[in-house]
Amino acid sequence: MVVLNFPHCHSHDRGPGTMVLVLSWCLTLNTMWQMIQLHECVPGTRIDRYIDLGRHAFGPKLGPWIVLPQQLIVQVGFDIVYMVTGGSV
Repeated sequence: MVVLNFPHCHSHDRGPGTMVLVLSWCLTLNTMWQMIQLHECVPGTRIDRYIDLGRHAFGPKLGPWIVLPQQLIVQVGFDIVYMVTGGSV
């Protein structure tokens, strides 16, 4: 996705596109840092996936109901945007 969007964000003006790419990169690093910090916040329990994080934060029953729909929305939305962007190149 970044490969397809990189030329488009620099086609008109470099400033806003570069700022969005840098902001996206910072958010990715922040999320990675949070997952590393939460890897073993409870001794003996590993939190490797977002569903494990949801279970830890919201409980074993409510956690998957909060996390899984959001993951589904992101995955389906990413696929749709990738197909539309890739089809217009």
